[in-house]
Amino acid sequence: MQIRSLKLSEVKTRTVHITEGFDFLSQNIRKYKTEKLLIKPSKTADRKLVAKVKAVIRSMMGAKSEELIRKLNATLRGWANYHKHVVSQMTFFRIDHIVIHQLYRWARHRHTQKSRGWIQAKYFSASTYGHVFSTRVKTKKANKYKIYQVYSLGYVPIRRFIKIKAKANTFDPQFKDYFENRKRWMRAMAIETKVPTVVCV
Repeated sequence: MQIRSLKLSEVKTRTVHITEGFDFLSQNIRKYKTEKLLIKPSKTADRKLVAKVKAVIRSMMGAKSEELIRKLNATLRGWANYHKHVVSQMTFFRIDHIVIHQLYRWARHRHTQKSRGWIQAKYFSASTYGHVFSTRVKTKKANKYKIYQVYSLGYVPIRRFIKIKAKANTFDPQFKDYFENRKRWMRAMAIETKVPTVVCV
């Protein structure tokens, strides 16, 4: 580093024990008492996502349900795709619970005189995925509807990313089958983790 006139930043650099863990690129790396090294979404990343979700919901108090869903899904889908390769299933379920709670408060704010059952029937019953914030919108075609639903992180399967072989070379013919199989695996994983947010019925 000295040869290249580089040095570590004293403000951004610290030495910690592996059992204490550290945050790197929005993920926490730590070795637990079970002697397992686990990588999880960091608490800072969780708080930032929750704060962003709350800000989006509060800014769209007068918007239509489908507009709110589109706005939220863009944020939730990107966050889930980034963390789906690490130990994040419990975090996904917790985020889902917070999002549902915030959306219920959004619905209560719009319909202060309506009962809990009425709100659930209007905003949490259109989806086939169960208790998910969703809405049914009629299309131009006769008797055709689109169901918009909030992206559920809990339905995103956790899939560990498989590292490329160190000796593999895309220009070497002997690894042609290896890279073709890897591309098929990547496409299959992308389809598997694509939770539907718009369904036509």
